[in-house]
Amino acid sequence: MACAGVPDTVEEAGDKEIAFYSVAARYQASGVVLGTANCTVSIEFEAGRVSAVNYTVDDPGVLAPLESCAEIVSACLR
Repeated sequence: MACAGVPDTVEEAGDKEIAFYSVAARYQASGVVLGTANCTVSIEFEAGRVSAVNYTVDDPGVLAPLESCAEIVSACLR
């Protein structure tokens, strides 16, 4: 949460805490908007540590299917 920010929602599942982040991103090429994609990233925590990261994209692109999720996790990849 320190790098991804405040989640949209948080759920408890047994001994896990799951934080959900969502974003609607636009696909562009040479300044032309080709479409939008909604991405939801769920980050699971167990005992205060990340145990899993899952990505769900409504309409993944052909060349970079998870590109729309970059806005959520890019600060975590430094």
